[in-house]
Amino acid sequence: MQVEAQQTRAVQALEDAVKTANTRYLGGLSSYYEVLEAQQQLFPVQIKLAEVRANWLLTYVQLYKALGGGWNLADAQWSGPQAQSQKQ
Repeated sequence: MQVEAQQTRAVQALEDAVKTANTRYLGGLSSYYEVLEAQQQLFPVQIKLAEVRANWLLTYVQLYKALGGGWNLADAQWSGPQAQSQKQ
């Protein structure tokens, strides 16, 4: 969870850097190269954050399966809201 928080802060900081670079470019204070450079720093960090979140969710699924969380119910055994609406 701490890694995700750090990655989230890094993404937010780099998103701010992209906004600042874009504002400077639109104001005529810098070239578009500065915007591109800021984006090139942002995108890998966004990908890393997505990977961290995906790994976190995958860990939950693996834990659920290890504890016996079953996907073994047949359609006739399912008693969730979808099954109840189909019976009516």
